[in-house]
Amino acid sequence: VGSLIQPQRIPGVLFPFQNQVHIRDLLSPGQTQSNMIEFNEETGFFPIATELSADEAIGQTVLSVTNNRGFFVGQTIFVGTELHTVAAVAGGGGTITTTVAIANAWVTGTVIGSYQIPGTPETIAKPMGVWKTALRNSPVITVAFLFKIAKQTLDDIPQLQSMLDMRAMQGLMNSEDWQLLFGAGAPNLNGIMPTAQAYDRTTVGDTKLDVLRRARTQVRLQEAVASFAVLSPADWEDIELAKGTDDRYVWVNVNDGGVERLWRMPIVDTTAMPEGSWLVGDSSYAQIFDRQD
Repeated sequence: VGSLIQPQRIPGVLFPFQNQVHIRDLLSPGQTQSNMIEFNEETGFFPIATELSADEAIGQTVLSVTNNRGFFVGQTIFVGTELHTVAAVAGGGGTITTTVAIANAWVTGTVIGSYQIPGTPETIAKPMGVWKTALRNSPVITVAFLFKIAKQTLDDIPQLQSMLDMRAMQGLMNSEDWQLLFGAGAPNLNGIMPTAQAYDRTTVGDTKLDVLRRARTQVRLQEAVASFAVLSPADWEDIELAKGTDDRYVWVNVNDGGVERLWRMPIVDTTAMPEGSWLVGDSSYAQIFDRQD
């Protein structure tokens, strides 16, 4: 019978349903009518602090400071981003000695601070804190996603409009994810990754689970609380498939797949994040402004 048998055509187009969490969902929303956002950013805070009065090279333990009021033996201090313990304090304004040599070279003016404040007698000069801010700006940019299609085609296939709208919105959101993560200034956004603090708690033998937990601690040491983690789908797969010595999955219950949270942080797995890269942060410190919906 040949061509008398006709194939059955299923109407519409089959494509995966897109309902994933995006970087925008982590941020507080705002509106603007300008082409530039200006804001003051806190660049440093310690309730007790001093500054280096001379450059310090790698390997130094005796640090010259502008004053050492309020510093005491056994106190936990930050030298820049390094964590140390005070071994000795000498002179009215002179030096602070650490129990372990500093690992980086620090220049004059680098802040040394602590969250441990001693009591001071009535006649003793009180310790001073530090709070620094800087004026920042971020451009308002256009993120566009277009399809080219003939008007006549849309007239002929009315349901195609809704299909293209769904796919175009997905393309726009994926483009926005990349901008929010990696934009490096005009004509792009000021993304989070280029300005995020580098991970500095590397420990030999750590797994990806360990690294993300230590990253949460690093955020906490900055007096913030990590509220999200962004991973590539491949890295998230590695974490979910991690097994112990008993060959059981460490983290996930495979019966229901587990809730996509790790160390109390919601997980965003996005193709905008390359494999091997990741981000842990406190979303209360970030906001997105829309000029047009």
